[in-house]
Amino acid sequence: MIRTRSISVLLLSVALSVPAFAQTLVRAKKLPAATLRQLAAAPAPPVLPRENRHDDERKRARTNISGKRIVRSNAAWIAVAAETIAAPPVAVGFPSDTSQFLSPADASGGVSSSHVFAVSNAGFIVHSRSGAKIAQLTLSQFWRGTNTIAEFYDPRLLFDAAAKRWITVAMRNGEALMLAVSANADPMGAWTRYEMFLEECDYTRLALTRDTVLVNTVKLSGGYIYSFTKSELYAAPAQPAAREFHVDALAAVVHAPESTIEYFVEVRPGQLLINRLDRLAEVHVVDAGFDWSDGDGQFAPQPGAGAVEMGYGDIEAAVFRDGWLYAIHRIGSSTRTTDDNALLWWKVDPDGVRATETGLIDGTDIYYAYPSLDVNRRGDMLISFNTFSSTTYPSAAYVFRDAKGRTSPVAKLRDGDSSTRITNRWGDYTTVVVDPVNDRDFWTGQIYAATTHWATYWAQVKAPGTTKRRSVRR
Repeated sequence: MIRTRSISVLLLSVALSVPAFAQTLVRAKKLPAATLRQLAAAPAPPVLPRENRHDDERKRARTNISGKRIVRSNAAWIAVAAETIAAPPVAVGFPSDTSQFLSPADASGGVSSSHVFAVSNAGFIVHSRSGAKIAQLTLSQFWRGTNTIAEFYDPRLLFDAAAKRWITVAMRNGEALMLAVSANADPMGAWTRYEMFLEECDYTRLALTRDTVLVNTVKLSGGYIYSFTKSELYAAPAQPAAREFHVDALAAVVHAPESTIEYFVEVRPGQLLINRLDRLAEVHVVDAGFDWSDGDGQFAPQPGAGAVEMGYGDIEAAVFRDGWLYAIHRIGSSTRTTDDNALLWWKVDPDGVRATETGLIDGTDIYYAYPSLDVNRRGDMLISFNTFSSTTYPSAAYVFRDAKGRTSPVAKLRDGDSSTRITNRWGDYTTVVVDPVNDRDFWTGQIYAATTHWATYWAQVKAPGTTKRRSVRR
């Protein structure tokens, strides 16, 4: 986010009672048609130093689940030291965008058979799969198409491989949700852009099901999910309708492109809560078997400079694949960790039939933050994240876990080049996606410290059993 999260203080001091189970229908407004080539050619407004500042002591606004039917299951703990497989190699890697003026990075994006299309608060950037830059433009150029200055931030971007469409969202001035869909798989071609006025809105999450596009945001009265029907949205109507659902402020939509079920999840110390939009009166509570602090307001060290903010303990990424729901987030101190920082991942059967698996990414004097994950057709999982310490610059790393439960040690994706000195704001999120070419390899968009601030790095990680080809650019 670029704006100050001024609404967080108000929002998170409000105690939500039982959520509104009924849905509301809202509509977005169509903006003038344009291609990305045209938008990139528009004059760019001057870059102004902008930074979002979270509240270090934010309070949790929680849905009261006592009014829901609760389904409960327990976790089968996976040992922390289950590093029994080598980390798969980075086959292709290249630096993407950077900024000395904007914080945080908010790295997101997707991959098609021909393009790596990335977005951050610095803007959009299109690469070939080998890393050649094709086009670059700011968020303001894309959404405004003019040199008018406006606050666009919290961008998310993904590729719908089944429909061969790109989808992106962002916030504008804390008053509108922006949404755009490409006409086809060519990101340089035509886009249909929309804005939806929400008032005092903040933050975005973006996910797909087989039939819908799901967008999260937060308003003064709590969290909201907007469900757009793909068949309508992809037809480029003048005012596409979205079902609006009032949910917990920290709920996260689940990416489930092969499923018709619209899941959303939330984490609490010791528990993962799984919900469905078609069953809002019910919640599946999964107990991890231990408690933890959420780690909100923590800072990580770096050499020769101030500490780096590590964000919060909310769900950072959630994916539903082949009957399993995977999720990851950061935790603070617990009886299962070596210090007050670790990443906790979940593999859960939403129906509660099969035992849950959980695991930690942890290490003494190493701090982990801003994780993301995805799962391929074989059930392999890649988790990518940032690492921090007093002796290493902020860097990007990953862990691989195969379908048999064998887990790799932490592997470096891109070492940091310097301390970040412009600001201590770092996140808020990063990206992992499965390669649509074979539904087996992975791509990740991560952040590392460069020239005293942040830069993004995109890399293809080859899953075991695939052909190795290395073309890495620093």
